[in-house]
Amino acid sequence: MKDVVEQIIQKGQVQGLITVQLFDAESGELQHEEKTHNFISQGVLKHVFNSYISDIFTRYRHSDGVTTNYLASERYADLFRYIILTNDASPEDPMNEWLRKANATAFARTDNSDSNTTNMKEGNINRNESRTIFGQAKLVFDWSTEKGNGTFQSINFEPISGAVNGSPYREKPVPELVGIVKVVEHQDKLYMFKPSADKQIEIRDATTLALIASYNKPVNNFRDFTIKGDRFYFVKDAADVLWSMPLSDLTATPVKEKTWTLQNAGGIDYDPVKNEFYIGEYSTPKQLFVLDGTTFADKKVYPMENSSSGSYSSGYLFKIPEGFIVSGRFWNHEEDFNYPILTSGAVGAIRQDKIYTQNGYIVDKMYIGSRVKLAAPITKNNNQVMKVTYEFITPTD
Repeated sequence: MKDVVEQIIQKGQVQGLITVQLFDAESGELQHEEKTHNFISQGVLKHVFNSYISDIFTRYRHSDGVTTNYLASERYADLFRYIILTNDASPEDPMNEWLRKANATAFARTDNSDSNTTNMKEGNINRNESRTIFGQAKLVFDWSTEKGNGTFQSINFEPISGAVNGSPYREKPVPELVGIVKVVEHQDKLYMFKPSADKQIEIRDATTLALIASYNKPVNNFRDFTIKGDRFYFVKDAADVLWSMPLSDLTATPVKEKTWTLQNAGGIDYDPVKNEFYIGEYSTPKQLFVLDGTTFADKKVYPMENSSSGSYSSGYLFKIPEGFIVSGRFWNHEEDFNYPILTSGAVGAIRQDKIYTQNGYIVDKMYIGSRVKLAAPITKNNNQVMKVTYEFITPTD
């Protein structure tokens, strides 16, 4: 079975055809048309595909006196629930791409023809022109003159509110991970913060999860931490914001690295590529401070009003190449938009292709169902209507 999946991925057999058309609203004249193929995400090809295969073999099987009456696929949401048009101009990366990186210019639901008339980005699925039969789907979406105006270059399919359940049904959590709110990997070790544990800072082997050492948190109101080189950096809910101590001695007296007046510092992370610290301040207004990783000088401040429901007690920061994870939601700090990546639960760590959740589960790192980058940006105006058609046929051999 694994060989079959890998062959499908390598041959590029699983894809769809996207057609974008712009018409003059008065004359009906076709003014622009583009056809291209989209890639299907690894989340669909590997994880969701395998879960449906597992359903065939595991549902209703009787073992240990219990009949397993549930589906492995229940842990995943519908990754094709929304079609979303964005200004993302980045190259396609089918083997690694998993998040939507840009805000929506236009969108429509694939399961509902009733448009929210108050949202000027939302179009409708055209039930008369759409069809689904065994192994095939043709979905047609329309935007009227007043809807979906703007420029876009990518088209995504994605879920409505998170892609994977952070607390999978009827599965047991990993005991060593229960209670984590932040994990940082450094030199083959995992440094964990567990606020409810007897000793809140744990160091574990990155492969086996065996406990190496544990410590009390260094100060009261300790909120979040990160690691740079041989130093352990953290923030607490106080005016003295950035502290550090030697990684080799987490019982040492903390050193103040930077002091400035913030009321609710609740998140911190470090990017070794850019040599920058990021500190989330969750009072009013919410802000993200970018600091030089060597001098701690302020470099930039981003508003965080649309970041998430992050607060000083739950706003743990995770810097990833695409942006940030804040309180379990992806946040694009350049365009200031966010969305949940889990249907339930909160992120405690992201490692390779997995997400460690705060309640101790390890789930697949995934979100989008597919994306296509168009050859050039397309701009729709209020004198035009737009039609987007998606056609998908499963491979037969």
